[in-house]
Amino acid sequence: VHGALDIFDERVATQPDPFLGLLYPSVDHRVFGYMTSSRLKLVAVTADDEVRDAEVRQVLFQLHRHVVDAISNPFHTPGQP
Repeated sequence: VHGALDIFDERVATQPDPFLGLLYPSVDHRVFGYMTSSRLKLVAVTADDEVRDAEVRQVLFQLHRHVVDAISNPFHTPGQP
């Protein structure tokens, strides 16, 4: 997973889409990436070889929405659920 973080900067320079796709395939796992406009890196690691890019894209997009909702909430106290 650590090696996939280096690929973020390479992909962001050439790809305008926040979903960066498959970053690092290994024998046991597949690592996908998503970078927000504020440079927040979201990483999804799957053990399933048959997971589709569209499914991972949707999961990371939903995660990004939840992060934005939490950060945008003026009544949220960090560390509280």
